[in-house]
Amino acid sequence: MLIVSGCGQSRTSGNKNNHIELIKSDNKFLGKWYSVKRGYPFSATLEIDSNHYFIYAGGACDSRFGSRGNWQLNFDTLILNSFYPKDCYYIFEFGVSRAIPPPPDEFGNFPRYERLTSIKDCKPDTDSTYFLFINEKFIIEDSVLIHILKPDAYPHDKAKDNFTRAKWWIGN
Repeated sequence: MLIVSGCGQSRTSGNKNNHIELIKSDNKFLGKWYSVKRGYPFSATLEIDSNHYFIYAGGACDSRFGSRGNWQLNFDTLILNSFYPKDCYYIFEFGVSRAIPPPPDEFGNFPRYERLTSIKDCKPDTDSTYFLFINEKFIIEDSVLIHILKPDAYPHDKAKDNFTRAKWWIGN
């Protein structure tokens, strides 16, 4: 199921049987969470179901992004790992910002910065981005799902995204 988001509208495409069915449980992580970092019009949601699957989806206007995968609990920590996409997407690692180009080499030349794709040399049809969750950890504090940044990431590459149950922005 892909989420297509346009300015002022959103819809889902795909088989209705593929959406996440949330079942009431004592697990405090289950349900729909809204990104604190990505407010209107760049919204994002994280849905965590009782069958140990998650869907991360968002976008704005003509761009969209998402991920699907499995989750597990380690005491009070939620750990998310994405499935690798079979279709052609631009790839970003969740929690890592690649907006800053690589540093120059010893001669002062900046290496060419290219977006990674899920399939070598594929050309995504649109601005479709797939976020890979690679052992991404979250805890809950004061009703907020807090993303635990990886300690080994370079400081300028860190991109923290927390989530809340409430849709906090004004808009769709």
